[in-house]
Amino acid sequence: MAVDTTLTSYTYDPWVATDVNPAGSDLIDFSYADLGFTPSASDSYKSTSGDVFKIYIDGVRIYRSSDSAYASGEGFLEDGDSSGAPGTLVGVSAGWADTSDTVWTIDTANQKIIVDKSEVTDSLLYGTGTTTSGDADGLEVSFTGGTTIIELRRSVQDQSGPSVDFSNASILTEQDLDNAGKNVFHMAQQAVVTANKGIIFDTGAGVWDAQQDAVDKKIRGVAAPVLDNEAVNKGFLSGNLDDINTVAGILSDVTKVADIDDDVTDVADIDTLVTTVAGKATEIGRIGTAPMAASIALIGTNDYAHPSTGDIKLVADIAANVTKVADIDDDVTKVASLGTNGVDVTTVSNIGTDGADVTTVAGKATEIGRIGTSAMAASIALIGTTAYAHATTGDIKVVADNITDVSSFADLYQIDDFSPSAPTTDGGGNAIAEGDLAYDSTANRLKYYNGSAFVDTATTTEATTAADNSAVAMSIALG
Repeated sequence: MAVDTTLTSYTYDPWVATDVNPAGSDLIDFSYADLGFTPSASDSYKSTSGDVFKIYIDGVRIYRSSDSAYASGEGFLEDGDSSGAPGTLVGVSAGWADTSDTVWTIDTANQKIIVDKSEVTDSLLYGTGTTTSGDADGLEVSFTGGTTIIELRRSVQDQSGPSVDFSNASILTEQDLDNAGKNVFHMAQQAVVTANKGIIFDTGAGVWDAQQDAVDKKIRGVAAPVLDNEAVNKGFLSGNLDDINTVAGILSDVTKVADIDDDVTDVADIDTLVTTVAGKATEIGRIGTAPMAASIALIGTNDYAHPSTGDIKLVADIAANVTKVADIDDDVTKVASLGTNGVDVTTVSNIGTDGADVTTVAGKATEIGRIGTSAMAASIALIGTTAYAHATTGDIKVVADNITDVSSFADLYQIDDFSPSAPTTDGGGNAIAEGDLAYDSTANRLKYYNGSAFVDTATTTEATTAADNSAVAMSIALG
């Protein structure tokens, strides 16, 4: 916007070509000549009729440090601001030391207000630093070409009473009368301008209308709504826009929900259960499959659900056994693995209802594995033959009938390499007795136990040779 002047304000856009600021890149100045401000001789920042200036940059009030002198006047501070220590300035915790007297100045000779951009942006209150109270960051006021608007507003410093107080028997001057009249006049002007700039109630339409001069205006500073009948700001809408669009896209479904609001309330009362069901979406999805539908259909049949003969009843009757199987699931896994080595898993599953025998078999996996070897298979094959297993003539029967002699021979004879020492027990585990035989595989000699040690037994050939040698020797000796 370009320059806009009212009875009490001067709104200025220093970036518009026709209103380019002549003071230079860092200073922005504009005239207050049309605002009826006459500086007093003692204070150039206050008029003879009690007026002061208020400066706004994009709606942010720019306080000077020395404005603390006017802060007690009713209507001087912004709503919510206070001049305590620390005070509240421009809605943040700050004091007068957080700004300076050079953020803006008055040039009474040329009837101008001069704003210093650097002083504004370098101050703690309006820059990027932290205020002296440490409780709030600076407001980060900026000057951006084409968008930053500056407003100069003339305002009666203290609106709680007249600026001129006449005394009895005093000299009544024209100046005093003019100042008193101006004070009342300026208060009236402020009221008129405020009313004209306010949101007017259109009685005919029954609405509050922000339009001015047939131009739509923006409403600023609307807080987030709380009650149903409060206005909504753009920030609130933007934060919820995705949800609003989503709801708009499913409006028909929302209407359906509204029609079943009692049921929705019931669901809300069991939200924990609903959450649990939602977590079972995969399982619930299976219900719609053809196999599941067929299974569910069986539940209503007599074969499946009969209270005494149905499949469900039969399963229930062996529930205890199912639990036992679950308790020995590790061993069942072992038995399952033995099935690949030829073990009759079905037979194994029939041993021991408590799982103890199954566990024992599982622990003998190595031994059971040997059954499948070719040598063991050949031996097992012999068991079925007549020569081997005949009840009266088979090898097993013959050995069994002579088991005493077999055992006696085992007690009498054993093979040993006599290294590092001769045997001390016989084949039956008994102590060596006189006459026991042992073959020394190291010396390749048959030895017998004489009661104290194993000694050689001479073979027939050796005895004959020895006798012959003795006879020859005797013959030679006798001549």
